[in-house]
Formats: sequence, C-alpha cells, structure tokens
Amino acid sequence: WPNAALLRFGREEWTTHGRVGVTLGARLALFVTFATIVVVLAWTFDGPLRRFLDVTTSPAVWVAAGVVIMPAAELAIYLNQAVGRTEVYGYSPLITRLGFLVGVLLIPLIGVAPEWTFLAFSLLSATTLAAVFAVWIVPREAWSGFSVTSSAISTLVRYSWTLPAAGVSTYVVNWIDSWVIGSLRGVGSVGIYNWAYQTTLIAGLAFAPIAVVLTPRVIDARLKGDSARIARYAASIL
Repeated sequence: WPNAALLRFGREEWTTHGRVGVTLGARLALFVTFATIVVVLAWTFDGPLRRFLDVTTSPAVWVAAGVVIMPAAELAIYLNQAVGRTEVYGYSPLITRLGFLVGVLLIPLIGVAPEWTFLAFSLLSATTLAAVFAVWIVPREAWSGFSVTSSAISTLVRYSWTLPAAGVSTYVVNWIDSWVIGSLRGVGSVGIYNWAYQTTLIAGLAFAPIAVVLTPRVIDARLKGDSARIARYAASIL
C-alpha cells in the first residue's frame, strides 16, 4: 500500500536530486516491518487458514514466502516507474507469467503431481526472477543517498494510510464471487470460473498503460506547477 507514495515522492526526489535513496529507504523500512508482521500471522493462524483454503498441506511457508516475494516484485515496478523505466511494468509481469506457464508445462514432462504446492513454487520462482530483473535494471545512481529517516517514513504513511482500507474492500469485491461459488459448488468450479474470467482481465489490460505512462508525467507537471499540462492530461484520459 505505500507504493503510491513511493511513486509520487520517489519521482519528485528523482526529478529534483537525480536519486530516490531517501524515499526508497523509507519504503523498504515499511516493507520489512509489515512483511514480518504478516509472516508471524501466517504461522499463528496456520490452522484456520488451512481450513479456509481447504488444503491438507500447511500453507504457512508459502504464504510467508509470498508476502515477501510478490510485494517485492511490485515494489520494484513502482521504483522503476519513479525513475522513468515504465517499460518494466510490462517486462516484470511477462517474466512472471511465462515462468509460471513453464512450470505448468513441466508437470507432465517431469511427472510431478499437479498439486497446489508445485504451482505455488512455480509462481514464486517466476516472481523472484521478475523481481531480480526489475531491481537489476534500476539505474545505479537511483540508489545514492539511501537512508532510513523517520521524516520520510512519516511522509509515506501520511500520504497512503487510507489505502489499506481501500485495498481490503477491493480484495473483497474481487474475490466475493469466488467465495460464493466455492461455498456452493466447490473449489473445482472456482478454478473453472477463474479460468474463464481471464477474458475480462485481458480486455482490461488495454487501459492499464494509460495510468502507467501518464502518472510520472503528471507528478512532474505538479512539481513544476504546470496546471495547463495537468489539465491536458486529464482531458486526454477522459
């Protein structure tokens, strides 16, 4: 949830000073703090989580790995956006999806059982590759001035403290249909439904690049007080 702040203030720091070290330091401090909390919660609520997911194997290890690897990959995308490397928004998910596809295709080739644990391993491995690539491609000068300061952390929190509530509501809206289908028809029907639902997600991809391309430019225009330019961007979006 602090990634919006990373993009906004990181972009401002990059435009003004040619680095994002201060903003990145604050963002990583928040990342480590909350990832640690979620890892502890995953272990604490292992039993209820296992029953909720209807699995026999403990999901705690996979959840713990997921809350570190997957947000790290997303964080790296926002970091690249802040320094003008918007193409990573396309490359990183592509690496993740292709890597996961390779894992699925390997199931009959290597004779592994198509269990959810293997799928989780494939997804997290691919996401790790995407995260490493996204971090590697960040310009070296962006890391200069790296520091963790309470003022920068406070700035990020004040900017995005309402986003966790919005994120939870979005999560409920996005998954309520799967939960209802799962309770009435079982997890097999959920898988078929979500597979079919990918067509609408693909259609939505047509609109995704607009915000990715324009957001850093809007931040630049706001930093320069160029209200006319912001108005043009707003009109073009509409």
